[in-house]
Formats: sequence, C-alpha cells, structure tokens
Amino acid sequence: MDSAFSSVLLLLYVGGIEILVVTIAQQILDLQQFLAFGIDPQSKHVVALKSMQHFRATFEPIAGQVIVCDSGAICTLRYNEIQPADLSQRTKTNFSSI
Repeated sequence: MDSAFSSVLLLLYVGGIEILVVTIAQQILDLQQFLAFGIDPQSKHVVALKSMQHFRATFEPIAGQVIVCDSGAICTLRYNEIQPADLSQRTKTNFSSI
C-alpha cells in the first residue's frame, strides 16, 4: 500500500459517545464522512468537529446551534495575543525554516 494514501481509521465507543479518529488530517466537508462509519450526525444531540470553516455549509442547516472554539492556534481571532516573530536576525537563506 502506498503510504501517501494510507490512513488509520478508528471508531471508538467511550461512555456512550462515538469518536471517529483518522490519521490523515482532512476538513469535514459533508455528512458522508460520518455516514460511511455508521454515524448519522442528524440523529445526535451534539456533534463536535475539529475544523475551521469547511463544516458550515453541511452542518449549519442541521444544527440547532454552532459553537466555535478558538484554540489559539494560527487561525485565532484573538489578534492581540499573537506575538510577532523577531525576524531581524534571519537571512534570505533561512526564511524557509519559519
């Protein structure tokens, strides 16, 4: 199997909660990504996703409420907490390491 396309998929059941884990990071784009594993998001009271914006077109129409959590990572909306990098000592040859 070509490792560029191989993935580990795992469906865990923990305390009545279904947790779908994948090893290749992809955005959730449609319900089929759950339905393929026998999970129907429309039948759930809570669906939690790790996604930026891609989920909205599919999940907002079926959601009673969307709660966005800010992890503080690169796409944070808390701009005042982002510390600028000190690039004064960088040269043209090592900018690729940023």
